[in-house]
Amino acid sequence: MVQASIVLGWIGLIIYAIIFVTFQKMLKHKEHSLLHLLMAFMYSAWLPLPIVLYQLLDFEALLVGTIFGYAYLIIMILSMSLQTSHIIHILKQDESIEWEERAEWMMETLSGTTEGLANLLKSIWALFLAMAFWQIDQPIMAFSLLLFVLMGVYVLLLLIRSNTYKQINILKKIKGNPIVFNIENIIFFTILMVYLTIQ
Repeated sequence: MVQASIVLGWIGLIIYAIIFVTFQKMLKHKEHSLLHLLMAFMYSAWLPLPIVLYQLLDFEALLVGTIFGYAYLIIMILSMSLQTSHIIHILKQDESIEWEERAEWMMETLSGTTEGLANLLKSIWALFLAMAFWQIDQPIMAFSLLLFVLMGVYVLLLLIRSNTYKQINILKKIKGNPIVFNIENIIFFTILMVYLTIQ
């Protein structure tokens, strides 16, 4: 199971690299739907990771984190799949103002809070992973994963900001940045895959 998970995990990272290299070209040719489909495949390739890490680290409390890890991956797969279907449907319609407004509303519904919540769940998973690595005397891995726990604070503030009717002044300065999220995501899974590979 570990070997298969390692292969799938690296396939997920290869898909991410393909997305990174072809991103501008896909946007230019309006292949937004294909982009999200590739991302759905990418997250699907990482599905075995929570259970494999739980088995390898042998830390009972990590079972709780594993549940959060699975919830994160499943939400992201569903979100990317729904966005894929929505985008291709919208692109095939007339480019009227009505359709553009509807498309924007649906994309915000399918991505904003949904992906924010998923990323918060990933931070909780990272917390349990950090605890597990600390327990087995691997402080470098533990401290590395704590950085992703801190990312959860940023995500939580973004969720509060985007889901409060009356804006909180102190949160108005906090902005979501897709580049930050993508870099954080690839570093997170690269760390996990490197650890699994060298075991």
